[in-house]
Amino acid sequence: MLEQINLSLSVACGADCLYCPSDRGRRIKQKNMPFELAKKIIDEVSSEDFKSRNKIKKVVVGENGDALMNKEAIEILRYIKYKMPKIEIELFNSFQKLDKEMTKVLLSERLIDKFNCNIDGSS
Repeated sequence: MLEQINLSLSVACGADCLYCPSDRGRRIKQKNMPFELAKKIIDEVSSEDFKSRNKIKKVVVGENGDALMNKEAIEILRYIKYKMPKIEIELFNSFQKLDKEMTKVLLSERLIDKFNCNIDGSS
């Protein structure tokens, strides 16, 4: 039974963290998850059939890259909230794209419930 899913919205990241391998993401041609693929996954996870077998409580976006590097990240987060309004959404981010405007959208629309940032890079 699944309780959490992770969506790597992007493998792109400009940070230079100590723990990431130097070749992270280089062999992956498509750096960002397209909205249509994210939508397909979210539709499947929010379906009655899937929910009858699993109890998803949390969706984590990010992990192996900066999720907000994906230009469709906000649209994807909005879709998650639309399809699964009671789910907790956790964002991993490197602050690169988290400017005042982006922060205002995330907070005013309540698109995330938890925010995580690793600060262990030289950038």
